[in-house]
Amino acid sequence: MTEKEEGDREEVEDSNNFNDLPPIEEPVPGKDMTVKQLVESMGGMAFNARKLARAARIWLRAVKDEDTRIYFTFAGAMVPAGLRRIVSNAMEKGLIHAIATTGSNMSHDGLQAYNRPHKRGFEDVDDSVLRAENLLRVYDVFIPREKWDEYDYWLEEQFYPDLATRLSKKEENNLGKVVTITPKEFFHELGKWFAEERNDDGILATAYRENVPIFCPAFTDCTYGVTLEVSNRLHLSKMGYSLRIDQTRGYSQLVDDMAAAKKRAVVVIGGGTPKNYVFQTSEALSERGLVDVFPLTDEQLEGFHYAIQISTDMPQWGGLSGATLKEAISWKKVDVDARRCVVYCDATIALPLVIQYVLDSL
Repeated sequence: MTEKEEGDREEVEDSNNFNDLPPIEEPVPGKDMTVKQLVESMGGMAFNARKLARAARIWLRAVKDEDTRIYFTFAGAMVPAGLRRIVSNAMEKGLIHAIATTGSNMSHDGLQAYNRPHKRGFEDVDDSVLRAENLLRVYDVFIPREKWDEYDYWLEEQFYPDLATRLSKKEENNLGKVVTITPKEFFHELGKWFAEERNDDGILATAYRENVPIFCPAFTDCTYGVTLEVSNRLHLSKMGYSLRIDQTRGYSQLVDDMAAAKKRAVVVIGGGTPKNYVFQTSEALSERGLVDVFPLTDEQLEGFHYAIQISTDMPQWGGLSGATLKEAISWKKVDVDARRCVVYCDATIALPLVIQYVLDSL
């Protein structure tokens, strides 16, 4: 499909002109059909097949727009489900420039990098039996408890003490016995370790190599928060240190990052806190007086210029995860004229198809 044809199709989708509507297309799969061709053909269908194709075209346009910085928000158990290499490959190919994520996804990414514990299980199981067998369950993914504990103990006994010792030598991070670090800086350090010591190819290691910042609005809501608390009480206290996560300075880093972008795109997976984290920042740049701090252009003040969301959450319950991208226009989070699309689909199905389409189209 040419760029003109892509534009024509999107123009029809956005139009109120009911004359000369194109017919529904009926794709015929073939043994030589590529993913790109499949997704393109889905664009002539209906329901979420058409939405998925449109979302793919919007992401492709954002990648081709050299002035656009692409923010990827990541919620839900996506890493345990097997999406970590799909996301890291998208970073390597320039499809993602910054990430906002739950701490949980990064916990599982680090866990997978450390000892590869995620196993294919099944959902129809007696969880009391799993408990007796020391197996943790994430729907149909099983994790041996001993593997989880290995990672936790390494963080508590080695990584945090080493990190605090190194950071304490940097005057800007040392406030007496309290050593501070932002989530972005923490994940950079952890990614560096996995890249250099394990030669890992997951999200943390790839973000370090590709200089993709990872922002996390709820750092303590995961194993990193738990293990940091344990390490502070059992290990760092004996060294005379306390390692603290500075969420306020971490948010300032996101504001600076977004204010520096000429144009912004957002890819929302799931929703949750990461979605609101970047959306409220888009709003704050134009609404909360920050325009007096940063020399922002009119274009920067309009919100995200490209926006796609892949979610199974519905808007009628009023939660942010299901809130439509259209609703975000009223908040000035998304530009009035933004190319936008919500795909109601399991991200483990939709995200690989969309990313493969973009990669095949570049």
